[in-house]
Formats: sequence, structure tokens, C-alpha cells
Amino acid sequence: MKKKDKIPEGYLRVTQVLNPFSTLKEIDPVTLANAADRGTRVHTLCESYALGLFVTEVDEDCKNYFEVYKKWFDAMVVKVIHTELRLNSPTYKISGEFDLLAVLKGDTEPTLIDIKTPASSSVSWQLQTAAYQLLAKEVLGLETPRRLCLMLPKYGDSPKIVEYKNHAKDQDLYIKALELYRFFNG
Repeated sequence: MKKKDKIPEGYLRVTQVLNPFSTLKEIDPVTLANAADRGTRVHTLCESYALGLFVTEVDEDCKNYFEVYKKWFDAMVVKVIHTELRLNSPTYKISGEFDLLAVLKGDTEPTLIDIKTPASSSVSWQLQTAAYQLLAKEVLGLETPRRLCLMLPKYGDSPKIVEYKNHAKDQDLYIKALELYRFFNG
């Protein structure tokens, strides 16, 4: 683990707080582990591409996700600000790692982007990205007026964009979920 990726003792992962509300526990553990592995490999490919690094080999099960990402990235991203950046909040004692902070075509301010590979969206993503937005403001001093999940498909040629706009309400809900998590887990 890189030093910048270290999670301080006593801090919770952003997603850990949302686990009680997730439907992941209903998925076969082997299927879930395989999907997580593929998702990690896709994220690595996407980060490499965003950084302008040469990608030599793409596993067959990641090819379509990556091809769709490259097409979207080339069409939409004007400037990359950060990729795969872990942020730790002293205020909330949470740690999160968003996938991409970039200025998109037509915008002047950065958008917080989380890359997703599941076939269907999860309601928890709304609060997950709100927490990342809180982290970007506190730790980086950056306002991110847009936050979205970029859903890359296993098949097909277009990603699905899920954008969240009610920032204050979603951040408030995340903080309440955090308080409840700590209440029930000590």
C-alpha cells in the first residue's frame, strides 16, 4: 500500500459505512469475488489510460469495459486533476478513494467521477459519491459541483451516466448513516 493510500487507525472506509444498506450480501461470494477482481483490473486500466500510460495487455473479460471507457474519456475529459486518490477526513474520521476528478467538456469546474462495472446501479452510490465530495472539499479544498457514476457495460458501446445533484441532502444522509454506523458498532 502506498503511503498516500494508508487509512489512519480508527478511520472508517466510506463504503464500510454503507455496507449495512447494500445488497451485496445477497450475491454468491464466489461471484462477488470474481466481479471485485475484474472491477479492480478495469479500474487499473482506466487509471492508466487517464494518466496517459501505455497499456500493453487487456484481459478478455475487461476488454469491453475498457474500450467503452477510452471512447468516453476521449470524448468527454478535458483535464485530469486526480486519479484513484485516497483522502482521509480528520473531521469525520472517514477514508475514501474516488476514481477520477476531471474537468469535462462544457464545464469549468471539476466533476467527481466514480467508475462502476455492475450491470445495475446501487442506491448506495448516491451517498458514496456525496462522501467523496465532502472529502474533496475538506482535504483538497476543492468544490466539485458535479458528481457522477460512470457505469461501464460488459456488452455494448456506451456507458450509462448516473448523475447526482442534491449534494447537501446526500451529504447530510451520509453523515447520518455514519453516525448510525458508529452508534451500532461502538
